Amino acid sequence: CQKKLKKCKVDVTGRFSTSLLEYLDDISEEIANCNFSKEICEKKNFAEEMSDLIGKFLDEEVESKIKKLESIEEKTLKELKERYESMEITDYVIYSPKVIMEKLEGKSKIQFDDLKKAIERKVYERFENELENARTSQSNDMATKHLRNVFFALNSLPENMRLNIQKKFEDCQEFVVHRKKEFSDKLSSLKQKPSLRGYVELIKKCQDMGEKSTLAEIGSCVDRDLVQIKKDMNTKISERRISDMKVDIHKILGYVAELGEVFEGVGDSWLGVEKTLFDLMRKSYDSFVVKFNHPNVSVDPLALQNVFKDLTSCAVLLIKSKEDTCL
Repeated sequence: CQKKLKKCKVDVTGRFSTSLLEYLDDISEEIANCNFSKEICEKKNFAEEMSDLIGKFLDEEVESKIKKLESIEEKTLKELKERYESMEITDYVIYSPKVIMEKLEGKSKIQFDDLKKAIERKVYERFENELENARTSQSNDMATKHLRNVFFALNSLPENMRLNIQKKFEDCQEFVVHRKKEFSDKLSSLKQKPSLRGYVELIKKCQDMGEKSTLAEIGSCVDRDLVQIKKDMNTKISERRISDMKVDIHKILGYVAELGEVFEGVGDSWLGVEKTLFDLMRKSYDSFVVKFNHPNVSVDPLALQNVFKDLTSCAVLLIKSKEDTCL
């Protein structure tokens, strides 16, 4: 009978212990995953009560695991603090301070309150730094990037923190927008009235401030200007106003000299113009030779004079352009 009782005790101990160990494993996993909810606290209290009531029917491992819950909780809180100490503002979208604050809210232990204050302090510091970077950034592009980081992170904050930062964000945004408007106004003016000197001055400011987006827009304006200049040249060629192309060639040479190293492709513009002049000169020369020397072709003095005029105009333009570019 005693053997049966002993066996029965071993049986009961084994079953109770196995069930409670599984129960404790679930609680440990939840705490390690930062779950400090009321439900988990109640489960933890229940396990401790069970241990007190039927402790003599439990393995030592159960008692050990119950005691371990405290150390798991302490370790989790420490890791949380370290995570938010090193976390960047861009990480808040994934590791939301709002979610963590809600998990820590209303907990009576001083460790929870200390952690909540530490996280709140660090989060405020990150937002303040990001707004300061936006305001002091030399580059409008970088300032916009900092503001974007703040904007996306705002929704990850508890409501009281979000409201505290929202006004500062709006003030900083207004400051950056005003600064960017200076660039956009100058660019709009240049779009309406292109000016090589204006481009050069605005490009220098863009380069000094790392303003890549405005620089790219200037590049598009320059491409548009060059297309229009070439279009004007073709019109003058078709109207036999070769000498009038001097103004257009001077413009293109100016763009190449001032902007050739800034925008890819601008330097090739002159090569196209030079080829056009050479082709026109060759065509004029061939026409002159045919009209002057061919025995079966009657010579129209006026036509011959026009061809000769085109030929000499092209030659003068080419020579003058090579002098201007020191080629």
